[in-house]
Amino acid sequence: MVRLKFDYSYRPDLAGSLDFNMLPAWRRGWLDTMNLEEKLPEASQQLRAEREYLVKKLEELDKLIDCLEARTARKSKVDQTTVVLHPEEFASMGIATAAEKMIRRANCPLHVRDITEGLKAGGYRFKTKNPLASVISVLFQERRNKGSALRFKGKNIYSLVEIEEKRWAHKHNRHPVVPPPPPPALQSGTPDAETT
Repeated sequence: MVRLKFDYSYRPDLAGSLDFNMLPAWRRGWLDTMNLEEKLPEASQQLRAEREYLVKKLEELDKLIDCLEARTARKSKVDQTTVVLHPEEFASMGIATAAEKMIRRANCPLHVRDITEGLKAGGYRFKTKNPLASVISVLFQERRNKGSALRFKGKNIYSLVEIEEKRWAHKHNRHPVVPPPPPPALQSGTPDAETT
């Protein structure tokens, strides 16, 4: 994204090139009135004061826009997920198995670009010139297998069934129910043990 910053400073080189026909009708009428009353120097001062006011307002708006964009960028910023890999971790694995392991480690859905980079970093040696296409193809085929743990999230993002179940439970406040621990074993000789 290209960010443009405007310079609102006065440009004397453009001062004589102003076409009054381009001004709004109310501004042309005001200038004509000032000209008839021979108050053009006062009109010039008023316009400079108005310009200074508008420049200050524009600068305030620029600062506000910068602040809002910075906040928006912070909120929409994708969380950086750190996955610790060992140099030869994926060297002896297939693409699908290594991808599952990597997604499990990240504990969140990953894009195929991230998976490909992780496989390279983990020692997987691709035999093709286009590793990304290989990963896309293998994961596409793997997700179609009935017993596959991979889940396609769209836009080349993959997750695992277990991760999606956790995310769904967290989103809907349905955490797995943990059964209460069994009561402690009753000791013989206590009044409760004799009644049972």
